[in-house]
Amino acid sequence: MNLKWLLMACIALVLAACTSAPVRDDSTDAIPASTELLEAFVTALPGRFRSATRLDDPEPGVLMLTDLRAVDDSAIALEFIQPRDDDNRGFVLVLERHSIGPFIAGQFVPVQADGTLSTRTCPMRFRLLQGLLSGETDPVTCRFGSAENSVGLLKEVAVTVDQIVIADQLTGPDRRSNESPDVLRLHRLARFRGNVRVRDNEIGSAWRMAEPVELEAGMPAAEPVDAAGMGLDVGVAMRLVEGQAAGQPLLYLQIDEVLSGKVIGQAWADAQAGRIGLALDRIQIDLIRQ
Repeated sequence: MNLKWLLMACIALVLAACTSAPVRDDSTDAIPASTELLEAFVTALPGRFRSATRLDDPEPGVLMLTDLRAVDDSAIALEFIQPRDDDNRGFVLVLERHSIGPFIAGQFVPVQADGTLSTRTCPMRFRLLQGLLSGETDPVTCRFGSAENSVGLLKEVAVTVDQIVIADQLTGPDRRSNESPDVLRLHRLARFRGNVRVRDNEIGSAWRMAEPVELEAGMPAAEPVDAAGMGLDVGVAMRLVEGQAAGQPLLYLQIDEVLSGKVIGQAWADAQAGRIGLALDRIQIDLIRQ
């Protein structure tokens, strides 16, 4: 399967316009992007994104931070960083600010472990179309390593305000690859803030109200405390898990007893929901997207 079609299929679920017809790699399909339109779109992209995982997967998924990076007045740079314990890895997409026509010239620049930009860059061509910024390298010109053992990189990136899809495929010296592309899909995260209250198992007993809590998908579980600093003996965690359809993950809220680890409550919501919570005899939670 052509990598371009795979990338577009990954993002199609969030772009209704993409379901009407295939998108050809043809300049007549693209809308010329003015500098103002490009700047307005890119300015809305910085944030925190995470990949969804299976419900039974203990890992929280890949976290990626996006931000604008300062360059000269001729270009706009968008940084993608995946923070890790030992180092950070990622890349920068540089888009020429004053490109004229349906395509935007630019570059793919790897970010080294120490946070500095690599001196090895690759030309990249972008399109801004219907709320989607997409770009690709050419493995013929994007090559790494010595001439006789060089490896080409076909990298495609598709970005909307709520999703990022990154596909990578390596080619050998013969410019061919038998490997399937490595595809990473990430979804925008948001902080949720709200109230938690619990009571003893006996129905009708007094509620204990916690201080407001903040949660984000993939963060360690929060252990709410009351105004006196006393724990409520529950842990509250939120995750981003895979839904029934690709590109449509779900927020999963789980409440455990701290001492026993027993699950005492669960709730589900759309990944972009403005609110999530539950109301049980023993525990009530109401969290609002910030």
